[in-house]
Amino acid sequence: MSSGFSDALLRDIKNLAPSGFRVVRNASITDAVSDFVEGMPEAWVKVYVKGGYAMGDPVFLWSVLNSGSKRWSEIRINDFHGVLEKSKEYGLNFGVVTSRLENGRFSILSVARADREYTDAEIDLCKGLLDKAVLEGGTIALLKPTERDVLWALSQGETLKDFAEQTGVPISTIKDRLRRARIALGAKTAAQAVAEAIRKKLL
Repeated sequence: MSSGFSDALLRDIKNLAPSGFRVVRNASITDAVSDFVEGMPEAWVKVYVKGGYAMGDPVFLWSVLNSGSKRWSEIRINDFHGVLEKSKEYGLNFGVVTSRLENGRFSILSVARADREYTDAEIDLCKGLLDKAVLEGGTIALLKPTERDVLWALSQGETLKDFAEQTGVPISTIKDRLRRARIALGAKTAAQAVAEAIRKKLL
């Protein structure tokens, strides 16, 4: 396990993942992964490693090829080794994976539970926890240009809908950029994010 993640963050992740989790930060396929925490059941990890399942694991393959979030049950990649079915023997019946790809590197948070599918609200929480993990690692700038643009538009009195229509970007993407900006600035609301960005002279 890496000690590069805060206790508070790991506590929040564990609360979301009663059966187990795996978090990887700023890794690449060609590098040895050093910044990670393996929170899956120990018995399953032994089976997973011994079987060499990583490169045949639909969840892992999806996460290194995509940015976003997906319930494990919704991933449409052939599971030749039956990894997902075998994992159910260890209480990993339902799961969600969230991934961020930036500059050829990936960060992943995969969480699991035994009793039911994750709700949309829990998936949003998973996204937020991965964002916090990445920010803790200092692997991204405080604000990306696209996130700053959203805050600038709000500071000028525009609505998210107006900005989406002007730029031709889906409103869901605009909202996600605002969410990331709020997290980066430690703000609970859009107004607080704008005020903090102005205070830090980011706008």
